[in-house]
Amino acid sequence: MTCPARVVLNNHTVSVFTGTEYETVFKSFDLQYIITKESAMDSEKCFVLADQRDATKNVDLCILPSMLTPDESFEEAKHKWLYDIAFFRDNC
Repeated sequence: MTCPARVVLNNHTVSVFTGTEYETVFKSFDLQYIITKESAMDSEKCFVLADQRDATKNVDLCILPSMLTPDESFEEAKHKWLYDIAFFRDNC
């Protein structure tokens, strides 16, 4: 399934929503068990969030062009996301 999503990162979870309401949660990951991997879809724009306890719980997340700042590449934006996820997981 490919669709636009809203991703919320806090100091305990990363949650992926298909809409603006809480009931639209698609997947939610406990930060302490999350791992990131390269995506087979598009390694420049996408990455995989996975739960290290459950091999079936994963989701590919991709950077949308509207998320980029001027002069920012997809890969730079992706690395910012990966940095933020690792920082919250390891330091919060």
